[in-house]
Amino acid sequence: MVNSLAKYRASQCQVSSNLCGSTILLNHRKGTYYELNEVGTTIWERLKTESVTFEELKALILDDYDVDVSVATNDLEKIINELLHEKLLEIA
Repeated sequence: MVNSLAKYRASQCQVSSNLCGSTILLNHRKGTYYELNEVGTTIWERLKTESVTFEELKALILDDYDVDVSVATNDLEKIINELLHEKLLEIA
């Protein structure tokens, strides 16, 4: 479960690069990479520049994309949990 009050930011143990509309993230400590689609890239660009809450990220998605609130909430929760698990994201 994602903490809606926590602020999230990109981890210091990663590098990222945009490639053909997606973003590739590399955890240089683990040697693993992760690919983000267009929506994931929008989220990642925000996380690279500032610490943001779940609600701020959800508002960003809802403002930029035509998506149902429940779909945006579930998908965002999934990506945050995956990025935290992969150590590509951290709680600020």
